[in-house]
Amino acid sequence: MKISFISVTKAFAPDIVALDNVNLSISTGDFAYVMGKSGSGKSTLIRLITREAIPTRGRVVVGEYDLGKIKKADIPFFRRDIGIVSQDFKLIPRLTAYENVTFALEAMGIPYRYVKARANKVIDQVGMWRRRAFYPPQLSGGEQQRVAIARALVKAPALILADEPTGNLDAKTTEDIMNLFWSINASGITVVMATHNLSTLRENHCRLIELQSGYVARDIWIGDQ
Repeated sequence: MKISFISVTKAFAPDIVALDNVNLSISTGDFAYVMGKSGSGKSTLIRLITREAIPTRGRVVVGEYDLGKIKKADIPFFRRDIGIVSQDFKLIPRLTAYENVTFALEAMGIPYRYVKARANKVIDQVGMWRRRAFYPPQLSGGEQQRVAIARALVKAPALILADEPTGNLDAKTTEDIMNLFWSINASGITVVMATHNLSTLRENHCRLIELQSGYVARDIWIGDQ
């Protein structure tokens, strides 16, 4: 799924400019790191892509949708093509790992046979098959993040957005989670990851977009193709 930011500025009252005249184009199948210190505009950029926020000026186009012109009724359908992974997992404590993964599809009215087959596939893909009946409080941070990734994948999205997904994880678990994101990207899914953690960078061919105080300070490719 392609993402385009065209002269995008996002300001908040009274005088906070989170993004200032940002121009970006992320192609289908890219792995793009969005890096920068806290307050640089990373999370705002993610929220503009999900249409949780709209630009003060400029245009954000994701796939076939111009998010400034999208009808309110079409937003849920647009978001079905996006999987979201956050730092704090956002799992439902009273549901098992399996139930957390199936919840989104069930809420969409997907037939149970499809829900079961799809959930089983992604739970196995993220290495949580043996712990699928556990509740979030019974799981480690890394295991909870794997469940969150499975929940993002279960909709078969064209785009995965990850906002500081390793922020609460130790170095070894971070490496495991990053390997999982790279395998997801290798399947053709666009991945955009907002992070301030330089240790997540790989030598794989990927995009590095660095924000400073709302500006794009650096936009380069790293690694070999």
